[in-house]
Amino acid sequence: YDGGAGRGVSNFAMDKVLDLSSLFFLTIIFGFIFYSRNKLVSLNLLYFLIGIFLMIMLFSFLFYKKDSSKFLLRIVYKRFIPNKAKEKANIAFDSFYENMPSLRFLFFVFIINLISWVINYIVFYFVGLSVGINAGLVIFLSILPISTLVAQIPITINGLGTREITMISLFGAFGVEAIKVFTTSILTIIIMSIIPSIIAIFFTLGKKEKNDLHNIENRK
Repeated sequence: YDGGAGRGVSNFAMDKVLDLSSLFFLTIIFGFIFYSRNKLVSLNLLYFLIGIFLMIMLFSFLFYKKDSSKFLLRIVYKRFIPNKAKEKANIAFDSFYENMPSLRFLFFVFIINLISWVINYIVFYFVGLSVGINAGLVIFLSILPISTLVAQIPITINGLGTREITMISLFGAFGVEAIKVFTTSILTIIIMSIIPSIIAIFFTLGKKEKNDLHNIENRK
């Protein structure tokens, strides 16, 4: 056992924490803008989200430090991990922190995530304009992070359905028809997810075929 699983879990955990924390940050910022304009978002809800965001930041910082993480996980290690698995657990734990990036780098990735979310929402905005949703960009940027956050609840596959219901409810307050919101959501998924995935599949298969031909020629 070489600890590869620990490094994989480390990368996955950092990716999810940064992704979720950036989403919470956007939801809070634009949620206050949404509240100041329309009073459709509860202040208590925004304060609750701030509390969750601060908790995510606190626990992320504690687990970022190897010593504090070891202290927090000591009870789990002693009581719930069998003696046979403790050696592997130690290797996995050490490998988890083996290539931990700096806080400066993680902050940079956090900013990139914010930009990525905003770009996705701007695409949604232009698709919405094309189907006749005439709400302003600020309204889109206020509603979409909330619906994306709701979509993180593991009820449906990739949040499909819960995201749309949330958007339909919030856009409905501005007189936007449900069919327009649903159509915009589906078209955005096709543009931002399905089409790039298809292109990536063809690119990967083409590269694999090229590598296979190259290997056959080398054997000859």
